[in-house]
Amino acid sequence: MDRRTLIVGGGAAALAAVTAGTIMPAAASAATDPATALHARRVLNLVNADQGAVNLEGATGLLKTSLATYAESAPRDPGADDLLAWVRRRITNLTGSDSIDAAVNENPETRALLAFGFLSYTQRQDRPQPKISRSMPVPAVLANLEPDFLPELLRQVQTKAKTSPSFATALQTGSDHMTQFIVAADGPGGTGPGHPTDEDILNWVVVLIVVAIVVISK
Repeated sequence: MDRRTLIVGGGAAALAAVTAGTIMPAAASAATDPATALHARRVLNLVNADQGAVNLEGATGLLKTSLATYAESAPRDPGADDLLAWVRRRITNLTGSDSIDAAVNENPETRALLAFGFLSYTQRQDRPQPKISRSMPVPAVLANLEPDFLPELLRQVQTKAKTSPSFATALQTGSDHMTQFIVAADGPGGTGPGHPTDEDILNWVVVLIVVAIVVISK
């Protein structure tokens, strides 16, 4: 699979859409609960725009370890109501589609949130790292997450990117590095023995970044 063209092109379009203010998720059009808005603002403010992406080499090492652990986990039950199923439902709520492939490669809403989540991940490498596996249950903090949290966080990321050049640049850096990692993991050799499939890589990166946004940031 030539994933490089898809991801790089999709990432550039996503960040351009964010900074231009063209992303208007349907779920964010309704009035957001004030408590949800405050929660999203707290998560947004945990990312230091001036600090940018931190220790990318260290973050890459953590990502390799996480992906290798995921690839070694037991096969997923396709019918499981697990964390991946939960993520798919949230993606559908945000974009109208549950396609993980589109979320990583094409969709500007999810690409923007993935970039933000990766940026947050790099700034919190000292936190305990979650072990992501296939068919893992939904952590309680995610199970109890407000239904409109991700659309509201996206709206706030969009607003800040339009008004803060340093934040927009940090998002682009995060998006670019995430792209490079996915392309490298998808290439010959990948992460070594037990090389994950394309589907594994896509599922893992989306689940990990959602966990990074909500769980690691707590």
